[in-house]
Amino acid sequence: MFCGFENLCAYIGLTVIRTRAKAVYASHIFDPQLPTIKDRGWREQWHEWCPTKRHKLPEYVPDVVAGASSPTQLTDWKIKAMKIAILLEKRGYVTRADFKAIGIDHRRWLKPASWLVVENGRYVRGHMPDFKRQHPVVWDQILADAEKWMAKLTPPETPKPVQSVML
Repeated sequence: MFCGFENLCAYIGLTVIRTRAKAVYASHIFDPQLPTIKDRGWREQWHEWCPTKRHKLPEYVPDVVAGASSPTQLTDWKIKAMKIAILLEKRGYVTRADFKAIGIDHRRWLKPASWLVVENGRYVRGHMPDFKRQHPVVWDQILADAEKWMAKLTPPETPKPVQSVML
């Protein structure tokens, strides 16, 4: 019945797995039988893929409802952006060194978006998106991990006092 598909799949290196109701005379419900470590003959029916590298798993699991029609994506960029927002919330400002340490470009945050505003050589809050509202669960997880990822940042420089002319 599936002969044509099985031949095509075998040609491109895929194994077709069929299931059937377990009968008295059958010891398994899958055909071909699922491979085990002890079984040496599985290579004839199962194609080895051996990926060259592991898939990168996300640092945090997205907190979206399954099947949502247009969920707000949780990307690597947004996780980094949330770290900048948390740092800004804790410290009151961020620097270019913070952006570099977290691995995100600071230019997206300036004009025309105006998420951040330059004040005394530092970046302070402008009209930022509400990342906490978009991903409340992940926000709390990143906040809980703040000590771990903030330890990798260079400590902020204390501003040097500037003497100005008094009139």
